Amino acid sequence: MILLFLLIIGFVAFFIGLFFYYRSKNSDPDHKTRSDSKKPEEKTAKSVPTAEEEGENETPYSNPDEDYVGRILKQESGILLSNWIGRDAHDVTHEIDHIFLSRRGIFVFEVKGQSGNIYGSPHERKWSQITEAGHTHSFYNPLWQNKAQKKFVERVLGLENEPFPCVYSFVVFVRGDLRCIEDDHCLDPDEIYDVIEEKEEILTDQEIEKFAKTLENLREPESVRKEHIAQIQERERCVQRGICPLCHSRLREELDGSIACSNPSCHFEIEG
Repeated sequence: MILLFLLIIGFVAFFIGLFFYYRSKNSDPDHKTRSDSKKPEEKTAKSVPTAEEEGENETPYSNPDEDYVGRILKQESGILLSNWIGRDAHDVTHEIDHIFLSRRGIFVFEVKGQSGNIYGSPHERKWSQITEAGHTHSFYNPLWQNKAQKKFVERVLGLENEPFPCVYSFVVFVRGDLRCIEDDHCLDPDEIYDVIEEKEEILTDQEIEKFAKTLENLREPESVRKEHIAQIQERERCVQRGICPLCHSRLREELDGSIACSNPSCHFEIEG
């Protein structure tokens, strides 16, 4: 009888404790069940703040991705030339998104706004973009484009044959996912600071001023932009037909993968 009495008392105490436990849990405003908790946020495309959001004025030619990279570069110590257009000896225009001059060198930046996953290699003429919706788009190898820009800057500044290179080229993908790109010259915006700071100081303040002045003197007016776009479109049409856009001779593919004009006196070339 005593054992039965103790069992009954134990069961009663257990249920009373259980009752007060659930009562206190449900009355706690900070308590959350698994169903109450928020689901993890899905990964979305990179968001790029506009110039207005960061309290700055947009440039006459405004591209949100290029402006964003420009605002990053303005935080560095140096001279920034943005949306620079120059003309070479063949009357061909060259546009460069950003040229940044500092003691650590001259940095030529090409800015790309493709989103989604980016695929390509340094040796392929066409790269691919696969959007979040699964659509595939191809675009010209930005490393080749950037390398040609770098060579042009070296040429106009007389730095082609320098024993210690001081002109560097980088492609910045503001929105794209670069996990499939294995090339140190392709960057996310947050890598810009590192690639500049890792270079040794090689230019004096006087050289920086001299090079910046030379580039400013060679800068074409903004009205040339439409001409530049028309030149790019015509050049692409000629290359697709296998014709040199400068002298209209036949193009040939070199062993290194580049495309060059067959006319010995013409210097047109697409890097490979």
